[in-house]
Amino acid sequence: MADSRELEAGAREEHWFGTDIAMTDLTSRAFDAKAVGSIIQAYDAVLGSLRGSIFASPFRAIETRAKVVQSIIETAENGERDPTKLRDAALRRFGM
Repeated sequence: MADSRELEAGAREEHWFGTDIAMTDLTSRAFDAKAVGSIIQAYDAVLGSLRGSIFASPFRAIETRAKVVQSIIETAENGERDPTKLRDAALRRFGM
């Protein structure tokens, strides 16, 4: 049976990797299936890179994820489809 620290850590992990990318307003944007796959891959990679940093703290996680989504979407709207380049552009926003 998991102790309270394990349960708390699991809840923090779930909070950090929330599904807010799905809540982003994409109705005025059009991306093909390959672009969507690249966006999701970049999003997951950025969150993985930021895990354990101050940006992932419970007090900043929601704001951080919103900035990650915004950065990736803006870069994708400019035509970038490489998930590594999308990731790198978002990480630069955090000085990484």
